[in-house]
Amino acid sequence: MKQSGVIKSGLVVVISGYILRLIHLELSLLGYYERSKGYTKISSHPDKFITFKVLRDLPFHGVVGHDPYVCDIKNRAFHNSFTRPGVLDFHTRVKTNLNILYIGSSIGHQFARAFQEAAMSIDREVIRYAWWVRRQHENTHVALTPDNGTISGLRVTGLFTNMSKDVPKTMAPAGGGGWLTYDIREMKRMVHQWRPVKAIDTAWGKSTSPCEIETPANNFSHVNGTRNMTSSAAKVNAYSCKQKDFDVVVHQLPVEWIENMYFDQSITNDVLDEVVGVSFNYLGASTIILQTIPINNNARSLDELVIVNRRIWDYARAFELNATKRNENSTGTTTIPATHRRRILVMDLYSYSVDLFVQNSIEIGIITKNKGEELQSKLSNSVNPHEFLNLTMGLSEAFNHTMPIRGQRQIERKIGHTCGDVNCNTKSMISYDGMHWCMRETGGRLNAGLACLIQCSLMNNDETRDDVVRLCERKCNARFMSLVPLSWEENGTQFNVNGTNLTGIAYY
Repeated sequence: MKQSGVIKSGLVVVISGYILRLIHLELSLLGYYERSKGYTKISSHPDKFITFKVLRDLPFHGVVGHDPYVCDIKNRAFHNSFTRPGVLDFHTRVKTNLNILYIGSSIGHQFARAFQEAAMSIDREVIRYAWWVRRQHENTHVALTPDNGTISGLRVTGLFTNMSKDVPKTMAPAGGGGWLTYDIREMKRMVHQWRPVKAIDTAWGKSTSPCEIETPANNFSHVNGTRNMTSSAAKVNAYSCKQKDFDVVVHQLPVEWIENMYFDQSITNDVLDEVVGVSFNYLGASTIILQTIPINNNARSLDELVIVNRRIWDYARAFELNATKRNENSTGTTTIPATHRRRILVMDLYSYSVDLFVQNSIEIGIITKNKGEELQSKLSNSVNPHEFLNLTMGLSEAFNHTMPIRGQRQIERKIGHTCGDVNCNTKSMISYDGMHWCMRETGGRLNAGLACLIQCSLMNNDETRDDVVRLCERKCNARFMSLVPLSWEENGTQFNVNGTNLTGIAYY
């Protein structure tokens, strides 16, 4: 599953044999689509699309919404191996008319805001703030793309289940995973028809939507989007209450904020069933993307991360197998119309964080160069997620190089993850605080990886084999959830961006 770079003399180089196998698989994928469809666009849905470009030296502004966790440039070490061409020197531009919802903690909100910037949002509305501090901490927000798609974010400090539905006391910033159905309805109305909204300033504040305010003149049905009106409600009458479902739901599973439980105790198969069920049935998504759990300060051990991430991968594969069996039982064939097919894809944040952790640990001396290169070679040549996860157990010694965080006895800083030197006199460029990401440095790959996986989901038609979609998923994670350098010299094209020519690679 995983392809990483191997560091030799400070350079990031590619394991040639494995990449050749990957290229062969990519050519097979391309040939399959040329034979079966006769066109080059990935999407099998004529009315839905996503394309993206990765552009070298494209600035990341971080001005969409407010990210309280922007990594300052001062006192951060950006080691030479991270500055090599094609490693972390790019950001992403996305075009889409899809309706995409990101659900997660403040970390997921970082990802959502970055994707809103990548999608070149032309307008943005905040439905709810988590709490009133200069309106910096958002809870629910929606951005409009130039192609009438939407990128939404929902902050949930726990898992998105029915147990925490409409329980204000468990809303962020409190723990417990609270979420409110009337906020979801308002997001769906924004998906259906864009409009300004009046933001709610607290996690527990009541909805301000005319569709939620029940009066004799506004007898609204949430089910069919209609209301009985009187002439005195002319202002409300212009406010459409119709809703439209999301196409894609991305889950940044915020187990790191769940207290007194190991990650694998929080994410059980039953919990995943409920998260997935609510996302499909209530949010209306046809595709769910589950992110694996990356290295972070709140992880007690590598065992904990390996177990929970193996469970996420196994769940996604079991869902696929069960869906195929259901289709065979109901139709006698493995094909099913695209409008009825539901898929779960995995975005491997863990593999990305491992690549960053290993390389940074080599740079600061926690892992010796020889041992680090040997491990990177093994990780690069792993053929499936289970093998990759097992190999990462070789990082246990480096993972246990920690430093207590002042005032928080139960949390220890992972030196290879958060520090720019072995004594932690400087910070790394990986993470703001051991939990949140330095999006200016790492966001290009995060946005490209998500856009790539969503492209895979649009292969969802009656001629698409499951193994083709899995190959696409594998390719996306290999290319972007790693430090494998992009080849600007061989594949780069000149694109004009805001009057400036930038070298980039387009993915259509």
